[in-house]
Amino acid sequence: MAGDARLGGVLRSMREGRGISLKAAASSLDTDRHATVSEIEAGKRSVSFAETARLAEFYGFTLPDVMAALAGEAQPLDVQVALARAEDSMTEIDRIAVCRLERAARDYRDIRGLLGR
Repeated sequence: MAGDARLGGVLRSMREGRGISLKAAASSLDTDRHATVSEIEAGKRSVSFAETARLAEFYGFTLPDVMAALAGEAQPLDVQVALARAEDSMTEIDRIAVCRLERAARDYRDIRGLLGR
């Protein structure tokens, strides 16, 4: 059964941007077969809504992030990739602050969407 190559590409970008291996991603789907994730990313296998949600969450994203990336909206990955690369030099307080800021930005984006702006 064929999947959606665009969705697979978004999921691949999210996974690679976070530096997550195929094996680790597969474990989030309760399988040890990393080819499952590879097939999803290549559009060779269908991915369910639940699997998409599990992968997105495992990668540190939300379903709205996935949908925004599919719609071609502003790429949330650029900032997140930069933060992931800088993470080794961040203190725990920095990490907490970044997580709070990221959540606030997502909430703001979601509220704007609900208001139609």
